[in-house]
Amino acid sequence: MFARFSRHQQKLPDWGIIEAALRLQQRDFLAERPIANAPSRNRHVLAVLAYKEGEAVTSALLAGSVNTNPVVIRRLLLLLQAAGFIATGKGAGAGSRLSRAPGRITLAEVYQAVETEEPFAPHSKPPNRACPVGNCIQAALDKVFASAKAALRQELAKTSLADILESVQESCARSGKGRK
Repeated sequence: MFARFSRHQQKLPDWGIIEAALRLQQRDFLAERPIANAPSRNRHVLAVLAYKEGEAVTSALLAGSVNTNPVVIRRLLLLLQAAGFIATGKGAGAGSRLSRAPGRITLAEVYQAVETEEPFAPHSKPPNRACPVGNCIQAALDKVFASAKAALRQELAKTSLADILESVQESCARSGKGRK
C-alpha cells in the first residue's frame, strides 16, 4: 500500500505519506466492516426515531447522537428499512421515521432481522487441539451458551422499543439531561 505514495510522485513530506495511507486504511476498514455487527447502533437509531415521534430524522442527526459518521448510519438505515422497521425518504428535508409504533417493535425482532453478531461466538481462530482445554473448551461452553441464547431471546421478546424509550426518558428525567 505504501508503494503507491512515493514522495516524489505526490510531493508530500513523510508525515503526509503516513497520513494518506492511514486515511486509505480507514476508508477500506469502514467499507468492509459490516454495519449489522453494531447491535447497539441498531437499537440506538431506532430509539432516536421513536423519541422523535414520527418526525423525519436525518442521518446527520442520528450520526450525531450515535457519535459516528453519517455514512455508517445511512448503511444501517438501509438494513432497518429492508427489515421493515423504518421508512426513509430521499432528498432535501427528507429523513427516516419508524414504520410502526414503538410498542409493536420488540428487541427480539430487531435482533433476528438485522443483528448478525453472535453474542457467544467461538474463537475466530481454532484453539490449540494439543491443549486439553483448547481441545474441549467449545464443547463445554456450547451447552451453557445455548441456554444463555434462549434466555436472551426470551428477554428481548418481552422488551419493546417503547419500553426502551420509556426507560431512556426516565433516566434523562432523573439526571436532568432530557430535552426534546
